[in-house]
Amino acid sequence: MSKALLAIFLCLSIASAQVLLGSIEAPGDNISGLAYGNGSLWAIDCVSNCMYVVDPVTGDIRFSWQVEPASGLSLTGCGFGNNTVYVSMDYSWVFMYSVTGMYLGYFSAAC
Repeated sequence: MSKALLAIFLCLSIASAQVLLGSIEAPGDNISGLAYGNGSLWAIDCVSNCMYVVDPVTGDIRFSWQVEPASGLSLTGCGFGNNTVYVSMDYSWVFMYSVTGMYLGYFSAAC
């Protein structure tokens, strides 16, 4: 089974059109979250529990690390901000990692 392709879009607000800039092969078969920050794409695979740091131009994997979800939780997505990688899990839990994969802590995003 071939891996999915990640497409990068540029939204042109003036013309309300989307232009396909290119596509790269997804680093895993079960990507459940994708973010951009610090010059990289951050892709989380919800089955292998692997965070991939991907070159957005070439699609090369720069590095990766294992994310260990809390007992009974599944990975649901990821985000990037303030030089921190955020990995969301079931029940509104968010785990924080440095750009090198070091665990920084967690918080609840429940409202």
